[in-house]
Amino acid sequence: LGLQIEVNLYATPPQTVGIDAHHDRMDVIILQISGTKRWLICDPIGAARDLPVRSSDTPGHALYNRYQLESLDYSNCKNVTMFTGDLLYLPRGTIHAPATEDSASVHLTVGLLSAYTWQDVAQALLMTQSINRNLYQKLVSCLSQRDLNKLVNSSVVVEDESTLLGAFLQLPFASDCAKALAKLRSCKHCSNATAALMLDVKRKRDAESPSAKFSV
Repeated sequence: LGLQIEVNLYATPPQTVGIDAHHDRMDVIILQISGTKRWLICDPIGAARDLPVRSSDTPGHALYNRYQLESLDYSNCKNVTMFTGDLLYLPRGTIHAPATEDSASVHLTVGLLSAYTWQDVAQALLMTQSINRNLYQKLVSCLSQRDLNKLVNSSVVVEDESTLLGAFLQLPFASDCAKALAKLRSCKHCSNATAALMLDVKRKRDAESPSAKFSV
């Protein structure tokens, strides 16, 4: 799948709130190692609906990812208790709040990240001067933020010179974007330069990213 993996281990004593209600910027798989933990899980709201790939801890920021419990619509929430050996998948943007009850808990959170989103592809087209800023702004305005935030399989970047651009052109652009798309289709060497830049960015990210984190 061409995904980056980030692993966190959490050890939590009994009767403890692990972290306030929040959403993550990555898909996560949770494996309960020992004990039990209760998870309040709610449907995305606000910016979380856009499959966020970035988040902020600053209140008032457009990408703020923390929530007061009293602000949640509990008709769109459920409680899930995880026991030893249980596995839970939370897509990006899913609001959740874990807490222990009578027993301590140890669980692993496996974060699934792609090196690229379609927003990254559009920015790489601009940075390699494959397109100018006016065309870039038109193209991204013709896509929803949710579509721009969707992950790109890394194999699309390296497969061949036409695959990346062809996949980008298959996104659900707004109908008034026909002229901008025609200009992009006329670019003969956009994919090569863009793919080379994105692969270089991926190598730098991989070198800087730790493979695991441990939290108590």
